[in-house]
Amino acid sequence: VLRRGAAGPGMLQRIELHSTPCVVLHPPGGFCDALIVPGNETLVGTALPYFPVGGPVPAPPPPGLRNTVWGGMEAGEGLLYHTQVVDGAVHESGGHDLALAIRREAPVLDPLDPKSRAPGRRCRVGGAVWTRAAGGLGHSFKGLVHTVPPFRSSGEWRALLAACYGRALDLAAARGARHAAAPLLGAGARGAATAEAAEVAASAVSRWRPSGG
Repeated sequence: VLRRGAAGPGMLQRIELHSTPCVVLHPPGGFCDALIVPGNETLVGTALPYFPVGGPVPAPPPPGLRNTVWGGMEAGEGLLYHTQVVDGAVHESGGHDLALAIRREAPVLDPLDPKSRAPGRRCRVGGAVWTRAAGGLGHSFKGLVHTVPPFRSSGEWRALLAACYGRALDLAAARGARHAAAPLLGAGARGAATAEAAEVAASAVSRWRPSGG
């Protein structure tokens, strides 16, 4: 949990480390102004029922085999299921209301570009987008900051992951959030080891200052 003090707008007062069974269902203190949500570029939640840790994301299954059970590969070790990740829990709790909020508040980037690398994307890797905490999420948060961590295999992994924290905090501060909860970004489906993801988090958060500050 990142808390801002009264000494100056946007300034971090302290960083708290909490252990919780699920930051979505059991946020520290029971309520936070903002939750930083790691997701994919389209902000649709987990697009597959299961997926490999660290990628790559498999190609979509053939039309005749598409369903909500098969993830385009054999299930087994080294895979995560949607209920095991923060993004999956957020969209399950937010439901249809969250899907509507995202469509209304996070417009598609380059909607007319037929050569777009990720059609329908609403947030770039290393970027951040704010939406209200819709559906059941409103009981625990005022708003959500969606961000897209890089895969560990990315050549710019460290810089992009640090950018996720910086831009998410900028956005939370701009929206008046005095405390924001964040899971350890990049250490789940994106494939980073916990220790190295924690190192980036500690560095990025401790050095953060509000935009223009």
